[in-house]
Amino acid sequence: MAQSSISRPKLPRSAKPVTVPAPVTRLWQEGVRASERGDWADAARTFERAAALSPDDLLMWLNLADARRHHGDVAGAAEAVARCLDLDPAHRIARALAADL
Repeated sequence: MAQSSISRPKLPRSAKPVTVPAPVTRLWQEGVRASERGDWADAARTFERAAALSPDDLLMWLNLADARRHHGDVAGAAEAVARCLDLDPAHRIARALAADL
């Protein structure tokens, strides 16, 4: 099986590992590409689908929060970052994003 061209960051010790199905990885990659294009609405929709399929994957929720923030959906970003913090209350990026909203 070929590995993704986009590597996933290492999980902090406090996060529980998540096995990510291939369809979720593909959605994540699509969301990243949309983000790189600056198409935040498409990125948010794509990350929403990924988070729905992998609800315990902090990375999906973190990307969703960021896409929603860039798209101007502050309430939606706050909701997604809250889910990140439910999964890992000590996650530094999620905490910083929450403080920035």
